[in-house]
Amino acid sequence: NFRDSDERLLHTTFLIDNVNAFISEPRYLAYQEKLAKLCRDGLSKGITIVMTAVDTKGITSYLGGFKQKIAFEMPQDKYSEIFNGKVDVIGNNPGHGFANVTVKPDGVTGTFRMNLPYEVQCTYPYGDNDSARDTESEFLQKVKDKFEYSDGQYVKRVKKYQTFPKELTRSEYDYLLQHVKENMDYAKTAISVGLDYVDFYPVTLDFEHSQVVAIYGKKEFGKTNLLRLLMNGLCDKKPDARVVFLDDGRNQLKPIYESINTQVDSVMIHQYEQVELCFNDDTNKSKKLSPLQQFYVYLNENYVTIDKRFLAGIYGVSKELSKEFGKIPDCSLEQQPFTGL
Repeated sequence: NFRDSDERLLHTTFLIDNVNAFISEPRYLAYQEKLAKLCRDGLSKGITIVMTAVDTKGITSYLGGFKQKIAFEMPQDKYSEIFNGKVDVIGNNPGHGFANVTVKPDGVTGTFRMNLPYEVQCTYPYGDNDSARDTESEFLQKVKDKFEYSDGQYVKRVKKYQTFPKELTRSEYDYLLQHVKENMDYAKTAISVGLDYVDFYPVTLDFEHSQVVAIYGKKEFGKTNLLRLLMNGLCDKKPDARVVFLDDGRNQLKPIYESINTQVDSVMIHQYEQVELCFNDDTNKSKKLSPLQQFYVYLNENYVTIDKRFLAGIYGVSKELSKEFGKIPDCSLEQQPFTGL
């Protein structure tokens, strides 16, 4: 069980020759998604994919996860597909090819195009026709030196990575986090909502800097769970916060409100209510307001002064008589300081 072991995993390399045939074969259709996942995430688990292809048809979706790309003798538009359109005019170079630059050269400063292809030439590692080439034994010895061959096996192995669970529960989160705690350095007000699946560093959101957050996604894809994580984290980091929930009437936010309203100052606006509006001239008026109308009134009375012509209809005063606007109270920021969401 490598999960609980300090032993380093052997690096695994998959070689797929003529991947076009693999993709076009109907009986391998079920494996194409697995291949795409290996191309995207395999390196983080100690797996390298090496593939050859005679054409770009069907393979461009796999290429995003490849850091190294080499292409030989093909039309300009094909080069552009492989190198994401970042290829300059190549010209006619029979027998030559192009590879993407993935490491910034020594001594280069300023802006550098990391994906600008450069010319490469393929040579055999050994052979009889060129005295400058390595002999077979010389080439094999270099391979053994590179991978530390000793006592019949290659000793050099890849760095051990933690495996990411199918479902990231709280216990799994704490287990994975303990391996990187000593290296963590992020804001004290940052709220962790998950882990980076390669380095396992916390993915955080800091409300001190990100004051507007939009959560969107498909149904049952984790939106409510993410919101719950944010709210629980806010309660831990900012116990003096005030959280105002505005629900459209379907009460979808009610469970979250009930889970934190005993921990922090919370306000729930979620249904039509008969509200007693208090004016600046000490008069009152009772009106039935929608959740959104109540929200505007709450903001105007506590946090920010909203244009009174906009509020006139809510408060039931004339939009034409400006003297009546004075009856609508401004926000009382001094009495209700903004401390949260």
